[in-house]
Amino acid sequence: MKYAFMQAHLQEFRLTRMCRMLQVSRSGFYGWCRRAPSGRSEANRHLIARMRVLHQQTREAYGARKMWQLLNREGIRCGRHRVARLRRLAGIVALRRRRYIRTVPARQQDTVAIPNRLNQQFAVSAKNRVWAAEYTFVPTRTGWLYVAVLLDLYSRRIVGWAMSPRQTLTVVAEAW
Repeated sequence: MKYAFMQAHLQEFRLTRMCRMLQVSRSGFYGWCRRAPSGRSEANRHLIARMRVLHQQTREAYGARKMWQLLNREGIRCGRHRVARLRRLAGIVALRRRRYIRTVPARQQDTVAIPNRLNQQFAVSAKNRVWAAEYTFVPTRTGWLYVAVLLDLYSRRIVGWAMSPRQTLTVVAEAW
């Protein structure tokens, strides 16, 4: 790691100064430069190349565990943690597909629609004459958060709002 840093910054700093600061010898640095890559690093390079191909073939869906199982089925013997470490170093990340979740219960879909009294006339002449409401949900780390907001259409300011971890009609009443 130190030698790679030194090689990357040879144009900026003198070699003797970097050796002194990083507490390494010049001969060690030159030996590192001339030395051929180890067998393990070559094997890792080939393994990463194969993992990239498999990553594309599996539509970027497999994580470290499934990738490790797939490599073992192909006859490439390697450890699960090695596969995870090499994937992390190579930047191979599985896509996280979200599961479809029905957001509106079936019993609420059969309700009668409320008539549209605004008829798309959003220009209001006075304050606090027309309010619009929005009821939505936001995904969070702990689950869904349901939010109700009331907006004055004249001033475009929020008149009231409320949040709840459960989808209930009381949220709308609390915002009102």
